[in-house]
Amino acid sequence: MSNSNQIADVAKLESQALQQLSDAVRALVVDSQPLDVRLEVMSAKSGEAEALYAQAAAEREKGGTPNDAALGINLLASALAKELQSKHSDADAMFKRAYTLLKKDGELQENVTSIIELLCNAGRVMSLDAKFDLSEKFDQRAIEVAEALLDDTHPYRAQAHYDLAVTMDVQGKSEADKLYEKSLAIQENSLGMSANLAKLAQAYLQFENVEAAKRLYARALGLRETAVGADSEDLIPLLLTCGDLEAQVFENHILERRYFERALRISEKANGLESDTTSGIIVKLGMSCMMCRDFVAAVKLFESVLPYREKLLGGNAPQFIAEIRCMAMSCLISGQLEKARELFERILVLNENSQPPNEEGLAEAALHLGATYSQLHRYEEAADLLTKVVPRAEKAIGPDHPLLANMKLLLADCIQASSK
Repeated sequence: MSNSNQIADVAKLESQALQQLSDAVRALVVDSQPLDVRLEVMSAKSGEAEALYAQAAAEREKGGTPNDAALGINLLASALAKELQSKHSDADAMFKRAYTLLKKDGELQENVTSIIELLCNAGRVMSLDAKFDLSEKFDQRAIEVAEALLDDTHPYRAQAHYDLAVTMDVQGKSEADKLYEKSLAIQENSLGMSANLAKLAQAYLQFENVEAAKRLYARALGLRETAVGADSEDLIPLLLTCGDLEAQVFENHILERRYFERALRISEKANGLESDTTSGIIVKLGMSCMMCRDFVAAVKLFESVLPYREKLLGGNAPQFIAEIRCMAMSCLISGQLEKARELFERILVLNENSQPPNEEGLAEAALHLGATYSQLHRYEEAADLLTKVVPRAEKAIGPDHPLLANMKLLLADCIQASSK
């Protein structure tokens, strides 16, 4: 066989081996399979890759003494194959030999970055699967390879430190701080890191690791604030996301309210009160105040924004009606009964006039308006209203609907009170 043919054969073997390694890491992502099955597939494919690299090395030996670079790349990839099979002590020795042969050869960096990328990818998947011991091993190895073989300012050095920082961060480990700092020192891009962390946080949410998502969103917010300043509009989306997460996942409405209050201060300063962004934040903050049982504050917020929201959404829009309802409920609970009466009367008419009429919304508005009349000692008006609405509700929403039972109880109470 000619030397050129042999070189081509070796290159083909190593290309096949690298593809096997890529397939091995990709096998981890197939989440329809249990993790132990995915790990077995990864190990098997890595073993096949290791055999191909060994065959390539043997072919190269036949053609004469291989150069250090070729042998080093083969060793580096073979070491990765062992790492993916959890043969960590064997991998240690092989990685060290590879470092000695390769040093920091600029021409070989593309080969080196392929290995680092595979390690980082494996680490990320293991972290999402909450296999943090394996994730840390892969991430630490990626840093080791990057520091041994890449220039000090190479972006893959930053990436390797960043990936380990995330793995530490989602576990609540303080080592994450210094790793993020190292990554940023290599490649100064706080905004880029913030965006990446926000995307990762969403991934952790999909894997139902809500604590990890919360930490990453908070980290993303801090980095973005460092990059753009504490009063920048760029902070608003992350502030709202953090607030929603606190409310929907952790039911921590006090923290939710703080995030929304901060978003509101920024938006009011940047956009004024009458803007889509500011008005939307005010509504979210009003609802948060309701959940904190600060109904007086909620009323003030809704009162400040509902005229603009009516112009923005339209007076008959379901979203606008829902927002009026929030204000009306806040008025009722906080004892602002005349305001509550006016708002529930309006909601009743809006549900009546919607096309087609919103029967459930109408029944609910009638119930709350009747309760408001009752608290104002206007029992006859409450009884007249409910007498008209109850038969309609029975037909429209069904006799077993809980609203109907409450309406009937209130009607009976109001009839009794009005007869005294």
